[in-house]
Amino acid sequence: QLEPLTRIAHLRVNLRDRDVPPSGVKLIMSYKEHAVYISYSAVWLTNPESVSYRFMLDGLDTTWQAETQQTEMNYPYLKPGTYTFKLIAKNHEGTWNSVPSSIQFTIEPPFWQTPWFILSVIVLLVVSIYGFILWRERNHRLERIKLEQTVNERTWELAQKNDELAARNNDIMDSIRYAKRIQTAVMPTTQTFEQYLPEHFVFFRPRDIVSGDYYWLGRMGNRTLFTAVDCTGHGVPGAFLSMLGIAFLNEIVSRNPEMTAADILGQLRAQIISSLKQTGQAGGSQDGMDMALCIIDEQSHTVQFSGANNPLLLYRNDEEALMYKADKMPIGIYQGGQREFTNHTINYQTGDTVYVFSDGYPDQFGEKTNRKYMRKRFKEFLQTIQSYDMQRQQQLIVTEFDSWKGTRDQIDDVLVIGVRL
Repeated sequence: QLEPLTRIAHLRVNLRDRDVPPSGVKLIMSYKEHAVYISYSAVWLTNPESVSYRFMLDGLDTTWQAETQQTEMNYPYLKPGTYTFKLIAKNHEGTWNSVPSSIQFTIEPPFWQTPWFILSVIVLLVVSIYGFILWRERNHRLERIKLEQTVNERTWELAQKNDELAARNNDIMDSIRYAKRIQTAVMPTTQTFEQYLPEHFVFFRPRDIVSGDYYWLGRMGNRTLFTAVDCTGHGVPGAFLSMLGIAFLNEIVSRNPEMTAADILGQLRAQIISSLKQTGQAGGSQDGMDMALCIIDEQSHTVQFSGANNPLLLYRNDEEALMYKADKMPIGIYQGGQREFTNHTINYQTGDTVYVFSDGYPDQFGEKTNRKYMRKRFKEFLQTIQSYDMQRQQQLIVTEFDSWKGTRDQIDDVLVIGVRL
C-alpha cells in the first residue's frame, strides 16, 4: 500500500526562520536558542483531509504523541542536549509511514555547565580552601610564638595582678551572660514557633556564650516568615550585629507586610550598610550577614525563598532533595556590586520539609577525619532521616554533629531550622 509523503516544511528558532537541515545533517545551536517551532505536512491526493500525524521529540519524549491532525509543534524552552524530531503520517486507508521524516539538532550547554569548567571551579575551590587553612595555621604558629615571648616577659606582672584580672574577668563574664539573656529574649520562643509552625525544630548551638547566628520568626496575616542568619564573626561582635538584624527585620516587615522575601533582604542590606556607615573603601567596615529567608503563604500554598549566600533544601516524599541556591552576596557591602536578590516562589505540597541553616554545621571539622563535614554530606544525611518526625530529626542531627565533632572544638556557631509544611 502507498504511504503519504511527509515532509518537515518549516523550522523557526527563537522566532527566527532557519533552513531545515537535510536528512542526516545535525543542526548545532547555542544554549540561548532554546525555543523551537516546527511545521510539517503530508501529501495524499486521494483524500487530503483524512491525513493524520504522530510525532515525538527524541530526547524529550519517551513515546509517540497521540494521533492528531495538527500540522505544527512549538517547544518554547528546551534544555541543552541532542534532539531528533520524528514525524509519520497516516492516510485514509490506515497506512502509516514506515520510515519517519526527521530533523536532528543539538543545543549546546553554556560554558559554565561544561565538564572542564566545573572541574576547574572544583580545583580552584579545593586549592583556595587548602591555601586558606595553611595561611591560618601559619598565623596561629606565629601568634603562639609571640604570645610565649610576651608571657615570659610578663609573668611576674601577671602574678601580681592575678586577683585584679580575675575580678575583672568575672565582671565581663557576668556581662556576657546577661547579654545572652537579652539576645535569647529578642529571638522567638519555642511557643511562638509551635503556634505558627507546629512541625519544626531549631538546632541552635552558639560557639561562645552569645552567638553571631540568630533566628527570627514573624507572622503577617496568612504568611509566616522565618529565617536563619549567620553574622560576621561570633561571640560578642556577632551578637551585637544579630541584635541589629532582629530590630531591622521587625521594622521592615511591620512597615510593609506584603513585601517579597527578596525585597526584605534588599531593605535589610540597605539598613545594614547605612547603620554601619559602609562605603566599600579599604579599612572600612566589611561586616554583614549570610541568611536564608522563607515566607510560607498558607492561602496560596507557596513558599517564597531568598538567600544571601545560604541556600534552602526541600525534601518531598522519597525524592532527591531540591536545593534552591542563594545569591552569592551578603547582607552588607559587597565589592562585586549591589544586585537585587532573587525571589524564588515554590508551590509546596503537604508533607514537604524545608531546611535553612548557617555554615557552622557543614564547616565543622571531624575528630577522626580532620576534614569538614561539608554541605553534600549534610544534604545526604537529611535525606536519610525524612521518615521521622521533626523532634526525632533534631535528636538525630544533634547526635550526628556531636559524633562527627568528637573531642574537637566547635569552630563556629551552629544553627539548623527544619519545618514540615
